[in-house]
Amino acid sequence: MNILTIFAHSDDAEIWAGGTIIKHSKRGDNVSICTFIESGSLRIAEANAGAELLGAKINIIDRKILFNRELLVIELEKMIQEFLPSIIITHWNDDTHYEHRLVQDIVMQAIISPKITTSYPRILLSCDTFNSLGVRKMFSPNFLSI
Repeated sequence: MNILTIFAHSDDAEIWAGGTIIKHSKRGDNVSICTFIESGSLRIAEANAGAELLGAKINIIDRKILFNRELLVIELEKMIQEFLPSIIITHWNDDTHYEHRLVQDIVMQAIISPKITTSYPRILLSCDTFNSLGVRKMFSPNFLSI
């Protein structure tokens, strides 16, 4: 199974989906972490080390395009069509962090074309801290990966 996580910041995958990533990579699933980091940043080495510890591959997109919605949707569509993830994990749409909501919204837009042409992803999961205060409500998950 292919699992793709798409998060705004280089430590978000570890914070919100680290256990799930490790579980799936130990089962032999292909897990890929997509994150946004400025080119030349020290965070690139940190993100690579974090992904290696989790048993995942890393896809780094230059943070400069984070606010170029059209280009970002195209990049994510390509990534989804090439990797064919059964599951995508991303931010919760009511997250209090603006960049988290932005990435979640772009993911929602980017999955439309691949879903129609390839039927992937099959499952879209959102994550946050349990009972995290959202913009309008608290995060209350209806699925827990153990």
